[in-house]
Amino acid sequence: MNHVVFYSGGSGSYEATRRLMEKVDVSDIHLLFTDTGIEHKDLYRFLLQTFEKIYGVELGEGLKLVSELPELWDDKES
Repeated sequence: MNHVVFYSGGSGSYEATRRLMEKVDVSDIHLLFTDTGIEHKDLYRFLLQTFEKIYGVELGEGLKLVSELPELWDDKES
């Protein structure tokens, strides 16, 4: 089963992820960070370091950067 955490880079989402890791396999956890474009630069460092700790990968390795999400709300029948 997949688990998605809306990962803001704050202490709350980090703690939610840490607790989830105690219950499920880390391969079933997907962190979703939504960049507003006005984040403090140090937030990106924190994100990469916590991703490394959570997933056990080197910074930047194994991360999927998505700049555009597919349109989920398009009316396919029109």
